[in-house]
Amino acid sequence: MRDGLATVGEVIPDDQLARTTLSGFPKKWDGFIDGIVTREHLPDWRRMWDDFNQEETRKSAKSGSQHGGVDECENSYY
Repeated sequence: MRDGLATVGEVIPDDQLARTTLSGFPKKWDGFIDGIVTREHLPDWRRMWDDFNQEETRKSAKSGSQHGGVDECENSYY
């Protein structure tokens, strides 16, 4: 969206883009977003995107390992 607006001469400052993007995430991301907005300076767009991708990967790995842990416990009783 930012790049499309830039082609018609509309430049959106990084901090405005970051705040707009942060307000569009679902509630389950609130804790992570709180950590971003309490920083002294908001990260630029690329850094914020990288941080979200890393957090999503971490959550997926944690969710998978918790599921695996349950299966292992259930199997140990049989």
